[in-house]
Amino acid sequence: MQKKVLSVIIATAMITTLLTACGSENTTSIPQSNNNSSVTPYNTSNNVETETISSTEPTFTDRYDEVMNIINHATLQYPSSNDEFEYNVYDTYVEIVRYIGNDSNIVFPSTIDNLPVLIIGSKGRSLLPNQHTDSITIEEGIAIIGDNVFFGYRLPKNFKLPNSILEIRDDAFGYADVPNIEFPSNLRKIGDYAFKGATGNDWDIVIPEKVESIGRSCFDDFTSGSFKSIKFLNPNTKIVNVSENSLNRHTVIYGYAGSTAAKYASEKGNEFKLITD
Repeated sequence: MQKKVLSVIIATAMITTLLTACGSENTTSIPQSNNNSSVTPYNTSNNVETETISSTEPTFTDRYDEVMNIINHATLQYPSSNDEFEYNVYDTYVEIVRYIGNDSNIVFPSTIDNLPVLIIGSKGRSLLPNQHTDSITIEEGIAIIGDNVFFGYRLPKNFKLPNSILEIRDDAFGYADVPNIEFPSNLRKIGDYAFKGATGNDWDIVIPEKVESIGRSCFDDFTSGSFKSIKFLNPNTKIVNVSENSLNRHTVIYGYAGSTAAKYASEKGNEFKLITD
């Protein structure tokens, strides 16, 4: 029992440090765990002890491996819900499964029940029940856009991704109506079919420097004219190249000489333009 409590304390301390200073210059007060409960490691009462951590500490958006380690080693405690969301409570974070509220202006919060929300969307579940919203806000601190989250959905024109997003998983925006969004600078991975079949409006995509890989058929089958170009700022971003195209063949690819983007364009016949700055 003592070892279990110690592991919860260590995991909680890690995620508290990692979630600090995500896009903010102010200090942040993060709830700490309640070690008196063997079921829920966090105190859900109003008398929660807090620890103020300087925003000069490393942000979790620069600590992909640490965040993934926390997620991969977390233990599901129980499913729960409130007036707005169904969600899964793990010992160190929360995963939002579904929006069940009635507001047309939806806000996905960065904390629920004094735990950080790291993932929105659960594989095989529709996150949003309706096909129209006036606005969708994803708060800074959320790390992962889950599988199929906005599949086939018509996103509002003001939709934005917070800079804390580290990963966009498989089919997340597949066949959705997607505005010309800007990818966050801390993004590391884009999954298979993540934007396959999506439509937009003259979308010029910039893949940030930290992106390590984009999955198979990731940006393929865009409606003609809606997806014009894609620029790779990382010369080593892995572009999955199997029997399917990761990118639409009519898309202009920008990249560096000798880059994976240049190699992909040569193999697939895409027009390639060199980044010279």
